Order: sequence, then structure tokens, then C-alpha cells
Amino acid sequence: MNEENPFENKNVAEQWIKSVEGETGLIRDTETYPRLHDWFENTSKGVVLDIGSGQGICSSKIDNYSHYIGVEPSYFLLERANELYKSTQTNFLIGNAYALPVTENSCDNAFSISAWFHLDDLSRASQELSRVLKIGGKFFIHTADSDAFDLWKKFYINPIIDGKKILGEVKVPVNNMTMSTFYLNNNSEIVEALEKEGLKVLRMTKIGNLQDNRTIFLVIEGEKR
Repeated sequence: MNEENPFENKNVAEQWIKSVEGETGLIRDTETYPRLHDWFENTSKGVVLDIGSGQGICSSKIDNYSHYIGVEPSYFLLERANELYKSTQTNFLIGNAYALPVTENSCDNAFSISAWFHLDDLSRASQELSRVLKIGGKFFIHTADSDAFDLWKKFYINPIIDGKKILGEVKVPVNNMTMSTFYLNNNSEIVEALEKEGLKVLRMTKIGNLQDNRTIFLVIEGEKR
């Protein structure tokens, strides 16, 4: 990958694991996972690909797939995924959004939860997503809403800002992460990169309600044409 991946650091990976597994009753539970589940219920199911699967928790948030493939660049998160969710229907593989370790036109559906804002090269990631999806395959991308970048910047503690890239300690539920990489990609840039590769965007929804009624996440749904 072109950018730093803090999750390949054992301490950062463990901080992420503690946060995700300790988080209850917040946005993930109330909005993200239910919306992912509802989206998947309206797909053809079959083989589903999770890009940036972390410790594999999303494999437990959707039902009735024939096979789930989780792709994750962090060995530490992959180890945790195999510990918690390994089964005859799941397969966790080392890889990343720029080099997915699956054959072309092999996935019925694909999704990514909170990984797209860690990507610098939207074009390359969109090419890979298009390559592995079957014609008519559905996709679901949950990412940061660029209209809320002022809020996202406030999550960082003494950040280092280099153009569109933010590096530094970030506040997440349960505990902080000592390092995170965030790219300030506009919503329109994400859509443009997807559609250039034949990935038609059909719906965009803002979610992640905060106390001041602002939202911080964007869900992009579509299909390969």
C-alpha cells in the first residue's frame, strides 16, 4: 500500500480490538451494523467480500451467505478474526484494498466498513472492487462523510496534517488509538472513482448521529454494471 497502516503495529491493533469489542450501544450497534444487515438482506447473498475486515466482527452481523471472505492487512487483526469467527463458511485472508487476494468476477457482493477513509488511492481501490465483483454484484461502502471533516479533525489529538492526510492519536470509543491515518477524500471524489470503474452508485445515506444532530458517516450503495 502507498500509505502507512497503523494496524500493522501490534499495540495499535490491540487498541482497536479493545475499542471495537468493548463498544456497546453506540453508532456501530445502533446504525452501522443494522444498515449493513438490511443491505445484505436485499442482495443475492452468495459469496460476500469484506474489505478491511479487521477482527471479522461483520461476519456475525449478516446472515445466509454461502461464503464470507474477510481481507485485512493486519496479521494481528486477522489472528483475532480466526480466533473469534473462523468457520466452514468464513475465510480470513491477508491483503488490502489495492490487491485483493480473490479472483476476478468471483464475488456476489462486497462491503467495507470504516476503511475507505484510510485509503489514499481511490482509483486503485475502485479498480480492485470492480475486478472482483460479478456483473450485477452489489457494494456497500461505509466511510467518513466529507461534510463532517471539521468534526473528524477534532477526534485527533495534536495531529500531523500533510495535505489531505492526517496522522496522529485519535479518540475512539472505550480507549484512544495512539496512531491513525486518515485521508480527507471528498464524497464526490469517492463516487467519481467508483463510477469510472463501472460501479454505479445508487444510493448515498448519511448516518452516525451525534448529540448535536450532525452525522459523521456516509454509506454508499451501488452495483457493478
